[in-house]
Amino acid sequence: MAVVKKIAPTGNTNSTPRAKVFLEKLAHDKGKRLLVDLDREGNAALIELVARGYGATNREVVNKALKAACEAGNPKAKKASTK
Repeated sequence: MAVVKKIAPTGNTNSTPRAKVFLEKLAHDKGKRLLVDLDREGNAALIELVARGYGATNREVVNKALKAACEAGNPKAKKASTK
């Protein structure tokens, strides 16, 4: 019978546990993971907003823009979000 040789994993072996912890924290905080496909204009706008300092990361820019758009459409939302 042939002996099966175990091969040590290569690369980052912590990514799966880290991702699991991140997703659990996201769910606990009532957040949601969102995969978004941007068209050319949306991608350009995202890059420009990061470059201008609207947010430090793509995630920050998207979250801030969504909150700002919501507050602009609902004046009471700003008061509720600052509590």
